[in-house]
Amino acid sequence: MRILGHWHAPGSATGFAPCETDDLSLVAARLAEWGNLLELNVIPVIEDEATGAAAGPPRGVRAAGAPPDPRPQVPPIRHMVE
Repeated sequence: MRILGHWHAPGSATGFAPCETDDLSLVAARLAEWGNLLELNVIPVIEDEATGAAAGPPRGVRAAGAPPDPRPQVPPIRHMVE
């Protein structure tokens, strides 16, 4: 696992330590090492190109001759003000 750096928000206990690995067990080991001292959150991320490939075509868009998309269509999100 390669730690890309450490950043901290001044005046708080918030910090970030992005890392890069092909082995998630290394992330789990790091969490076990520090988990009794800090509250840790892991947010996995991938490159944009990999995200698009994993998600497939946008809903409602399909190649010619492809069967209909079985996923339910999601209505657009509207912002609500209270």
